[in-house]
Amino acid sequence: MSDAFRILPSIGLMVAVNHEINHFLTLKEYIMKKSFFSKSRCTGKLFMVVLLITGLIIVAPVNAKAKELKLVIASYLTPGYKDLFPPLKGFVDSVNKRGKGVVQLDFFHSGTLLKAKELMSGLQAGTADIIFHTDSYITGTYPILGMVQLPLVFKNAEERFEKIKFGTPISNYLTKKLDEKGLCMMGYAVPPMEYVWTTKKAVRSPSDLKGKRLRVSGKVESKTMVNLGVAPVRMPSAEAYMALKRGIVEGMMSYPGTIAARKLDGIIKYCTKASFGSYGVLLMTTSKRWGSWPENVRRILTEEAIRFEADFYKTVTGYSDYLFKESFKTIEIIELTEKENEAFKQSLTETYDWWVDLVGKEVGQEALRIVRGQQ
Repeated sequence: MSDAFRILPSIGLMVAVNHEINHFLTLKEYIMKKSFFSKSRCTGKLFMVVLLITGLIIVAPVNAKAKELKLVIASYLTPGYKDLFPPLKGFVDSVNKRGKGVVQLDFFHSGTLLKAKELMSGLQAGTADIIFHTDSYITGTYPILGMVQLPLVFKNAEERFEKIKFGTPISNYLTKKLDEKGLCMMGYAVPPMEYVWTTKKAVRSPSDLKGKRLRVSGKVESKTMVNLGVAPVRMPSAEAYMALKRGIVEGMMSYPGTIAARKLDGIIKYCTKASFGSYGVLLMTTSKRWGSWPENVRRILTEEAIRFEADFYKTVTGYSDYLFKESFKTIEIIELTEKENEAFKQSLTETYDWWVDLVGKEVGQEALRIVRGQQ
C-alpha cells in the first residue's frame, strides 16, 4: 500500500499511518484529536477534511505537510490615503508574517489589478481572492449595507466602531445577509463620519443646503442629500478638485481623509461636523472560496481581520484628529447644537423610510432595530 494514503474499509476504526503511531483509534477520537472539523466564519457550516467515497475513508498521513496557499488581494485605494492605506498594508504584512508555510497574500493596490468599479466582478470571477472595498460603491447592488450608512444613526465614529466591530449584533447580521448573496464579510473597517463641506456658505440648518449642488459617492448619501434639498452629483473623489474649483459643485459630503488626500482644504471654506453619513472598508471574499480554504488559513485570516478592524479605527481616528488640528486651519468648523442636529434628523425621516422600502419592510425594520440596539 502506498505511503501517501491508507484506504480504510471500516468507518468504525482507522489505522494511524504515521510511523510514530502504531495503535488503533476510533474514527471519532481521531477526528477530534486532529481537529478535522472547523466552523466557517461566514456560512456556519461544518467542513470535514476526511473524504468519504463509497463507504471508504481516505486519510492523508499525519506527517504530510500542506502546501502553502497563495492568495491575491486587491484594492483601489492608494498610499495617498495616509490614514486608510497603512492598515490595509498592515493586514497583508501581518498575515504574511504569521502565515509563512500556510498562507501568503499578494497585494495589488492603487487599482493596479482591479479598478474600483471592477473589484466586485473581479472577486467573483477569481481575478482576486480577497478584496478591500468601500461599501458605498456596492450599496446599490447590496442595499443591506445601507443599514450602517444611514444619516445620524450613530453619534460619532467611536460609537459606530463599537457597534459594528467583529462579533457584534450588527456585524453578525451583515455577515449573515451578505452570505445569503454569496459573499463572506471577513471584516468591516470604520472610518470617521462623513461631514458636509462647502465652499461659499456655512451650513447650520437644512434650509442652508436647499438648491445647492454637492458631490456624493454612494446611493444612501445621494438620497440623504436629496431629502435635504440638495442636487447630489455622484463622482469619484479624484474629480472633486476640479469640480469644486470650477463651481460645478458647491461642496461635498465626505470623510476628512478625502479632503486631505485630494488636497481640497485650499478650496473648502466650511465643514459642518455632524454625522450626515458614513461608510466602511469591507474585507471580503466569496462564501464558496472561504469555505474551500483550510481551517488554519481561515483562523489566521479571521484573527488578523479582527486586528485589522481595531488598527484601522485607531489609525484613521488619529489622523482625522491631526487634520482638524493642524491641516484644516483655514476651514471654519461648525459644531451643531442638539436643536440644530434634531432639525436635520426630522428632515431625514424619508431617508430611513426609503431604505426600508428598498430592502423590504421586514428586513429593513429588523435591521434598524439592530442598529438602534433594540434587539
